[in-house]
Amino acid sequence: YLFLFGIFLYLFIAADETAIKIKSGFRIVKVLQRYKLYALPLLRISTGLSLILASLWNKLIDPRPALAFIAGPGQFLHSFIDMLGMTVPQFIFAMGLCELVLGALILFGFLTRLCGLKLIALFLLGIVGLGTPEFIGHLPLIAISYAFLTLGPGEKLSFEKKPGFLS
Repeated sequence: YLFLFGIFLYLFIAADETAIKIKSGFRIVKVLQRYKLYALPLLRISTGLSLILASLWNKLIDPRPALAFIAGPGQFLHSFIDMLGMTVPQFIFAMGLCELVLGALILFGFLTRLCGLKLIALFLLGIVGLGTPEFIGHLPLIAISYAFLTLGPGEKLSFEKKPGFLS
């Protein structure tokens, strides 16, 4: 849930000062306006860390939550896993590595737009299989991924400096 803190920081720092009508905290908003260039990178870093931690704790270090998910609501995945020629533990390990790599790429600002597109595709596939609860749970991550797809890594704190689709 570290990405939710990133969303808060992004909205608080990047907000237009006329949109915020907080009398007592208006000076804070004016101070934060100087850091607008850091709003998107903070969102990117918090999301990357969230993906890395989720992959480590839920799939790579302790795969029991993922095994329980596939045995329960994720039962529809068995035919897909069989089609790939993998066992369930192999699939969980592969998904954990994918999530870890995407999180690291987003964290450091490499291929941010491409990672945003990949995350949107993965979350939409999950929604197709699991329905409304999955949509509601992943809606903030879909919105963040869309921001990465459209805005890129941000101007600050990114190793990728070249403009273009894969920046």
